[in-house]
Amino acid sequence: MEDAPNSTPRFRATTHFGDDGYPLYARPNNGLFFEKNGHRYSNRDVVPYSPYLSARYNCHINVEICASVQAIKYIHKYIYKGHDRTTLEISDQNRNEIKEYLDSRYISAAESCWRIFEFNMHKESPPVTRLPVHLEDEQLVYFNPDDNANDVIERGSSRHTALTAWFKKNQDDPQARTVLYQDFPRKYWYVKKTREWRARAGKHPPAIGRMYFASPTSGERFYLRLLLTAVAGAQSFQALKRVDGIAYPTYKGACYARGLLEDDREWDQCLQEAAQMQTGSAL
Repeated sequence: MEDAPNSTPRFRATTHFGDDGYPLYARPNNGLFFEKNGHRYSNRDVVPYSPYLSARYNCHINVEICASVQAIKYIHKYIYKGHDRTTLEISDQNRNEIKEYLDSRYISAAESCWRIFEFNMHKESPPVTRLPVHLEDEQLVYFNPDDNANDVIERGSSRHTALTAWFKKNQDDPQARTVLYQDFPRKYWYVKKTREWRARAGKHPPAIGRMYFASPTSGERFYLRLLLTAVAGAQSFQALKRVDGIAYPTYKGACYARGLLEDDREWDQCLQEAAQMQTGSAL
């Protein structure tokens, strides 16, 4: 015989399992009790507990066993149920906007705090390292409106970014000069605190490098990004403009010299070679 909901459990000599998978614990009527505030407490008033866990953690822990296939269904229901959702309905109106937006999403207070503090929502493997692409002395600088302008300029020019730190690493480490900027996170990891690249160890698995997008309408920044995908070991911005010992004034010119942009030079070279060995009719 089961106990009525929200009622004091009955005395029982042995433990029985109910239909819902929760046991009806043994509560023998052994005559033991104690009084507090005018109320007499007995075995009927003791909640299920584990003496070991109570002693181990020095606190009150309500422990119950649920041994039923319904328990497995209950667990999987909460694991795969997805985000919490709420359904609202407003009637007696000409337009029901709630029904027009049926898939409403409800975010609880706990999930809201988790997102506000920017905690990880999921794990990424392998991790992705974002690589900035900026022209010389045009890196992003964060400052407060009350900061002195000269201090902001000095702070921005003296601090390395991931790109300028890549130049510095190529100056100091000959092995780094064989790795493209976009592939650098595979063998090195960027330490934000010290603003430098370090060789990866066992605790730092390889990452995927992704350079920020640069639109073709962004001018020289677009051609700088194009050079970074093809030139390894550059030690400065000026080094990216140098091709076969020739220093070009712009990144676009360096791209043309490296054959990274489509032009008519291939056809011009073909005609020049043909002019040396072919007749006029053949040309």
